[in-house]
Amino acid sequence: MKKEKYWFIILTLLVFGFLLLVMWVGSKGGFILGEEETEQTEKTAEPLNITIPTPTTDGTLTVYDENGEVYFQYSGEINILNSGRNGEPVEVEVSVPVTRCSCFDEEGRLKE
Repeated sequence: MKKEKYWFIILTLLVFGFLLLVMWVGSKGGFILGEEETEQTEKTAEPLNITIPTPTTDGTLTVYDENGEVYFQYSGEINILNSGRNGEPVEVEVSVPVTRCSCFDEEGRLKE
């Protein structure tokens, strides 16, 4: 029984030593003996180009009714006074030109 314990301990140490050897050879860059080390090419950093587009004030504002139908649509200059990213309410300013369309009443509201 004592001989079996000694053989088991010796075998365990040999396996552990073999695993350490494999990990050490692997960390050096190759597992095959006689493998030549590959030359590492030096990479040069390329300049990073960040393009920030110029802000525009032209766009389209669409208002929908409760049925999902287009109630009003405006295309033109839109000024976003506050986008809401600062935690305050969103504030948008649209200057609608005076129209003489038959679909609006005298107060500028859409006729039903």
